[in-house]
Amino acid sequence: GVDKNLRPLILVGAATVFWSIWLCRNDIVFDRKKVHSCMLLCTDWLRLWALLQQVQHKESMEFGAKRLEWITREFMSRFGWHASSRLLSM
Repeated sequence: GVDKNLRPLILVGAATVFWSIWLCRNDIVFDRKKVHSCMLLCTDWLRLWALLQQVQHKESMEFGAKRLEWITREFMSRFGWHASSRLLSM
């Protein structure tokens, strides 16, 4: 039930989420880094991948990244977790 024009955009968004989770996992396991929020890293990747999209999809991906960041920060604040005001660096 998804519009044919939105399918590629949804697939890119899903791939971005899985890629970010994989990178966070690697940082934790292999580099023993303390990653505070994989989802904030995901928003960073979404913004980066949005640059590679066609103009009409670019705005949607940027909006999705902003929305995901807002939801993540809201969720974290409700449970007393603190995210830095900057996004995690890659």
